[in-house]
Amino acid sequence: MNKYLIYDSLEDENEYYDFCSKNNIPFIVIKNYKNVKYRHISYDLITVKETQLEHATEHLADEFTNIYLSYKSFFGIPNGISQAIVGTRNAGFRVKTEHAEFIAIALFDYLEKYIKRSLRKKKWNY
Repeated sequence: MNKYLIYDSLEDENEYYDFCSKNNIPFIVIKNYKNVKYRHISYDLITVKETQLEHATEHLADEFTNIYLSYKSFFGIPNGISQAIVGTRNAGFRVKTEHAEFIAIALFDYLEKYIKRSLRKKKWNY
């Protein structure tokens, strides 16, 4: 299973988005920058079709922000480079090039576990 896409074209991104929607999995894309030291990773959970997911992602932004701030601090990524945009169902952030694919895979696994755990908790609250 493809856990992420390395962006080459809008056509590829659209095909991958359709793949994620069809398989009900997180949509994760790695994009290159002119600066080869860094890559941009973005994720979106709009491809996950669970209606209960809206409430389940309320704390995801805080958790993700804390993880990213730790990564940024540990690897000494400058503030101008490390801009992160975080929403409840999506985020975009920069990482070192050599970490991009590893982080994309770990992010996919983390999001998948988070979604399953959140939906399990939600079912018991009804």
